[in-house]
Amino acid sequence: MTVGFETPEWAVYSFGKAVTNNHAVLIDGWFDQLIHVSDPIDGPYWLPVYRFAAAYNARYWAVGIMESTLTGA
Repeated sequence: MTVGFETPEWAVYSFGKAVTNNHAVLIDGWFDQLIHVSDPIDGPYWLPVYRFAAAYNARYWAVGIMESTLTGA
């Protein structure tokens, strides 16, 4: 994600192009049109799905862990 789910800001470095306002959060739940975010900067909060989707769709970067991976099923 980006800090505050804002539009990504890009810069060019010696290794290539990268986002300068990058930020990692954990999505740990959802209810209807809300997702629950555990944010290391702002703590836990609920966020409308449309706001999360706008930030996610700008880059499409995510890591997912499925339950079957954790249980070995």
